Amino acid sequence: MTRLLLFPQTIYLSLIGMFLFTTSCKQTEESKIKEIANQYMQGRIKLKSGDTLQLKSVTEPLLFRFIKLTQEYLKIVDAPIISEDISRISAGEVKIDGEKATCRMIGHDYYLIHLIKTGDSWKVNGENNEYMTVEKIAALRKKIADQIKFKQNKPAIYSVIKVVNLFFEGVREYVKDGNISELEIITTPDTRNMIQKFYNYAKQRSGEDILSKEIEKFNLVLGDVTFESDQAEFKFSNESRTINLTKQNNHYKISGLEGLKSSEISQRMMADNYLNLLRALKLVRGPEYRLPEIK
Repeated sequence: MTRLLLFPQTIYLSLIGMFLFTTSCKQTEESKIKEIANQYMQGRIKLKSGDTLQLKSVTEPLLFRFIKLTQEYLKIVDAPIISEDISRISAGEVKIDGEKATCRMIGHDYYLIHLIKTGDSWKVNGENNEYMTVEKIAALRKKIADQIKFKQNKPAIYSVIKVVNLFFEGVREYVKDGNISELEIITTPDTRNMIQKFYNYAKQRSGEDILSKEIEKFNLVLGDVTFESDQAEFKFSNESRTINLTKQNNHYKISGLEGLKSSEISQRMMADNYLNLLRALKLVRGPEYRLPEIK
C-alpha cells in the first residue's frame, strides 16, 4: 500500500527534476548565447583599433572576413567605421531552435544576431536575417577594388570633367558670338575645325534662330570618365553620347566625339549622326526635352 502511494509521488518528483534540469540547461545555453553576443559587439568595437582576436573567436569565418573587408572599405571612403550607438547595444531575448539561435539586442530599435552551434560553442553567423555568402564577399572585394581605382584616378577624373565643362562653355560661346578662341587651349586643331564645319551645317539644317533658342534652355549633363593609356572618355549618364580626350603634355584635350577622332567626322557622318553630335556638343537637350523643330 505504501509503495502504491509513493509511486505516483516518485514520478512527480522525477518530472520536477527533469523539468528543472531542462530549464537549467536552457538557461545555461541562453547565458552562453548572450555572452557570445556581447563578446561579438565588444569585438566589433575593438576591431576599430585593429584588435581582431575577440571578434574572430566568436564569429563564423565567412562573416568575420566580410566584416574585415567592410572595415577596409569604410577606411578607403573615409567613413565612420563604427556608429556611436553600437557601444550601447547588449544581449536581450534569446530564441533557440536546435543548433541555431537568435539573440535580440537591446539598445537598438531592431537588431538581431544569429548564431550557430559548432560542437559545444556558439558562433555568430549573421545579422538581421542576413547571412554571409561567398558571392557577397566577392561583390564587396570588387567594390573595394573599384574604389581604390577611383581614388587613384580621382585627380585625372576631376581634370577631365573640368576640361569637358570648359568645352561645353566654349562651344556655347562660339555659337553665340562666333568666337572660337575659348576652345584653343582645351581642344585639338582638328576638333575646332570640325566644330566650325558642323555648326555651319547645323545652321543650314535647323536654322540659327531655332538653335539659339534651344541653347538658352536649361541643359544638365552628368557623366562618367574612363581611361585607357593616354586616352580618356566622358560618357553621358544614361545616354550613349561620348566625348573623347587625349593627354598631351600632361593635359587632356578634346580630340573627338562619339568614339571618333575629330578628323574622322566627315560631312556624311555629320548628316547621318546629326542629333547625336548636337547632343555631344551640348547644343541640344535630351530627346524628350529638346525643341521638336530640331530633327
